[in-house]
Amino acid sequence: MKVAISGGTGFVGVHLARALIDSGHSVRLLVRSRVYQPAVGALEYVQADLSSAERIAPALEGCDAMVSLAGILHQSKLNSFEDVHHQLPLKLANAAIQAGIDRMTHVSALHADINGPSEYLKSKGRAEQSLSRLQDKLSLSFHQPSVIFGAGDDLINQFAALLKFAPVMPLARGNSLFQPVYIGDLATAIALDLTQNQPDQPQTHQWVGPERLSLVELVQTVAKHLSLKRWIFALPDPIGAVQAAALGMLPNPPMTLDNYRSLSVNSVADGPTCPSRLDEEIPKYLFQGSRDDQARQLWAALEYAAGG
Repeated sequence: MKVAISGGTGFVGVHLARALIDSGHSVRLLVRSRVYQPAVGALEYVQADLSSAERIAPALEGCDAMVSLAGILHQSKLNSFEDVHHQLPLKLANAAIQAGIDRMTHVSALHADINGPSEYLKSKGRAEQSLSRLQDKLSLSFHQPSVIFGAGDDLINQFAALLKFAPVMPLARGNSLFQPVYIGDLATAIALDLTQNQPDQPQTHQWVGPERLSLVELVQTVAKHLSLKRWIFALPDPIGAVQAAALGMLPNPPMTLDNYRSLSVNSVADGPTCPSRLDEEIPKYLFQGSRDDQARQLWAALEYAAGG
């Protein structure tokens, strides 16, 4: 099977591409520029104009499935939640239909909801709602993970970088709960569902890890693996909201008021869990350099696997 991936050059994309290639499939990554090298075995890069379904469709010719991964944590004037989370997946779906593709996987977020507490969750919910209206033309699967960790992630790497310089770390919504899911488990699950399942009705899969941790406990786990003694604590909600609003004014904010609102809903779910634990996986990548260093290693390994 040949799988087209939008958003495939990001954290989840490189791991998903590797999972698909390791399973004997080929991957086409849709990219905006020509900076990527030519095809390497089972991996190819195709420049795509994402402005409309009609312009995307030619880049999908010859593919059997479409994966929509694009996502942002903070919106800006150039990239809004509405454009990236809702309109882009809808354009990709219509482009897939025009290109003769009959199955699509969309990676959303746990508790995506058109009536959610944040614009982030609302935009994710609108995408699922709009895509579901195309169920007579596309076999659709929605994947809703909790926070994701693994080599090349933003989550653990960002906290690790902050902890090295901050002896005290007050956290807005520090008592919010998560079930961190390991990227290796998530990528394998998505690849398996995409290639072996073709539902008649849209299916939603929730992916969570085996342990429920508060944000404070999650950051404490990172500090422990770095052998750092830090004072990490939850701020009262009114003060946390002020902190989030202030941080949101930074050029590359670690948190915004919209993130704060998202955290009013615990990122947990009942049901089956993925097996890998945070404590077991963090040491495997936390000391492999910066996030960018980890990403370069992942890409080198992916292209080596694809060329084999």
